[in-house]
Amino acid sequence: MKKLNQIGFSLLALATAAPAFAAEGQGLTTIVADDNQLEIGTVLANITTWVLGFSAAVAVLFLIVGGLQYITASGNQKRIDAAKATLLYAVIGLVVILLAFVIVGFLRVNLTNVVNQ
Repeated sequence: MKKLNQIGFSLLALATAAPAFAAEGQGLTTIVADDNQLEIGTVLANITTWVLGFSAAVAVLFLIVGGLQYITASGNQKRIDAAKATLLYAVIGLVVILLAFVIVGFLRVNLTNVVNQ
């Protein structure tokens, strides 16, 4: 499991690394990437959307794994309990991810309105 976490974090770091450099005289609200100016809020929104989407896909994958464990338990109570735990934690993770998505969206809209006023 530790090896899987290391691989996952390495892939996440590689996927989010992009050639973005702060432009001189632009202030802290603008990033220049390949001669395109991007707002920091847009970049952060894209990153959070990607991370939450990836996390949701992993949670759905664990739902599938838990279901397969449950189906193949063959009446073995230890395996059934392990499958139920996997399903429970996957559902809890999915709920947390969905709540995080809603909270981030709410904050994005409200903070954008505050900044633009």
